[in-house]
Amino acid sequence: MKRRKILIIVLSLILCFVFSSNAFAADGYYIYEDIFVNAIKLDKTYHYIDFDLNDGCVITEFKTPAKGKITLNLSDASGSLNYSSYFLFATNLMEEDSLIADIEPTVKYDSKSNKYTYSKTISVPKGKCYLIIYNEEDKDFTFNLGYTPTFSGTDIARISAKKRGFIVKCKKANAATGYQIRYSRSRKMTKAKMISTTKLFRTVSKLKARKKYYVQVRSYKRVKVNDKYKIYYSKWSKIRAIRTR
Repeated sequence: MKRRKILIIVLSLILCFVFSSNAFAADGYYIYEDIFVNAIKLDKTYHYIDFDLNDGCVITEFKTPAKGKITLNLSDASGSLNYSSYFLFATNLMEEDSLIADIEPTVKYDSKSNKYTYSKTISVPKGKCYLIIYNEEDKDFTFNLGYTPTFSGTDIARISAKKRGFIVKCKKANAATGYQIRYSRSRKMTKAKMISTTKLFRTVSKLKARKKYYVQVRSYKRVKVNDKYKIYYSKWSKIRAIRTR
């Protein structure tokens, strides 16, 4: 039976296995006797060899502040990860149907870093998730989990001129915290001014009368990652032009 299939079974039988407990790369906790779960942080790089090992198997836990995307980034000096490593993402260690993704990476040589690299993005729910790593060669490599929350972008729903200003309405963005508006006298958005708001409507005033301005909007989401708040932005919308009164 392939190692990958064995690891899928581990999801439902994990409490029956006993792993070594000499973890020191991250904080963690015991779930049963000597079974140790390493707590890791998002967007942080780790060395595989620094974790608690048992025949090349490591259990890690991470938390996502909102539904989003996780990008598994691997860097290997020898290329040994090919056909010898497996990465399982799951929401529960005791339920086989909680499996999110089963990844068997194929690393490729990167001449810039002089290393073998691999990257894979998957969707994850909000809350606690697990990453189980099996490395048959038991050689070191680095990995990190890049995170971005899922939320929709926006566009200008309506824009109208007013005396020495304009009123702009943004299209509602699902799961977004708020919106940003930027405007400039230049279509290239040089020296653009920016305004943030949590409302769909925003009035921009104290501009020059009877002058053309170029306007764009984007949505943003503010979430707490690794105990610190971080803001993620969507792409800017198409440019709209408006002439003030």
